[in-house]
Amino acid sequence: MNFITCFTGHRPEAFPWGTDKNDPRCQVLFRRLEDAIDDLIAKGCNHFIAGNALGIDTWASEIVLEKKKTNPNLILEIAQPYEGHHARCKEIKPILEKADLVHPVSTKERRNDAYLDRNKYMVDKSDFVVAIFDDSDPHAGGTWHTLDYAMRKDKIVVTIQWRDIK
Repeated sequence: MNFITCFTGHRPEAFPWGTDKNDPRCQVLFRRLEDAIDDLIAKGCNHFIAGNALGIDTWASEIVLEKKKTNPNLILEIAQPYEGHHARCKEIKPILEKADLVHPVSTKERRNDAYLDRNKYMVDKSDFVVAIFDDSDPHAGGTWHTLDYAMRKDKIVVTIQWRDIK
């Protein structure tokens, strides 16, 4: 079977380690995310969609791109909320260049509306949703709404908790 998985989660400022990928807590989160991706590949997921934001979207994309080196059948799709979103961002530009598909989802002028359109697109297209989430998190806005939408759409949700990482 060929299943599709999307990712939802926070931007770096929501995590205590920020953008420091070398922080041991970030490394634990990376391993949990990679383990989830490996499990999904084993279940038949070969198409992954990330939302083109810094943080979880970028980190998940990097892991999928690394997996593609040994499994070229994997597909990485980047769902941009709107045309040109983060096209010049130094952390995201290399991902956009290596992705199999870059898809601007919305033409709405308000950014928040475009982000909502992107999140709904990802969930609607996916069989699985990987959510890096903690419901006690004050930064959970878009992630919480995406997760709530996924549950209402009866998607299979894989939740990765991060607050328990010490």
